[in-house]
Amino acid sequence: MARTINGVVEDVGAGGGGADTSTALQTAPATGWTSTADGAVTPSSGGLLFELEAGDGDATVVRDAPFSPYAPAVEWSGRLADAPSAVAAFTGLAICDATRSAGLLLQVGTTTDAVQAFHRVPSGSWSYLGASSRAALPASGELWVRLVLGDRWVSWWQGAGATRPTSWTLVYRAELPWQLLTGALTHLSVMALPAESTAFTVTWADLQYRLLTGAPT
Repeated sequence: MARTINGVVEDVGAGGGGADTSTALQTAPATGWTSTADGAVTPSSGGLLFELEAGDGDATVVRDAPFSPYAPAVEWSGRLADAPSAVAAFTGLAICDATRSAGLLLQVGTTTDAVQAFHRVPSGSWSYLGASSRAALPASGELWVRLVLGDRWVSWWQGAGATRPTSWTLVYRAELPWQLLTGALTHLSVMALPAESTAFTVTWADLQYRLLTGAPT
């Protein structure tokens, strides 16, 4: 059965069944973020600035998820407001555990024409699932990415525009691994990862989440 989430018609496989489309988008607050790796991170309401120096590794911030990890159903999205155009790096959004050792990741390459979907089960490693060409250049400030997680399915999306898109392009869709349905998904996350030893900054804006069912918190 098709239904509409945030103006986008999606089938049941995109995010599971029973979506509560009356739940409003919520702006991620400036407080509540925890840094788990290298790099300096400055949070603001709905935004994050990552600053990485030469030699820094993965810069990651996490915050408690607004849903029960035993009944996850959420939309997590944001706009890449600024990114280097000549420095190779990766950045993206995740729904994961506290250390990002398990979860779902949508990753953007700053110099590679790809938006990539990954997942990782506990005690495993990040598994590449699929990709599509970028809807907008990361440095343009108009590239949007979006994870839609339902009770059994997850989908990775991208869009383009100066404001939140009203239509999105599917990057990948998959059944949620059973290992991620046993309490592993506890946090929302944003990350930046260098691919070369050069300082760079990445800015995220319009970070928003939206509960898709009445799952307990």
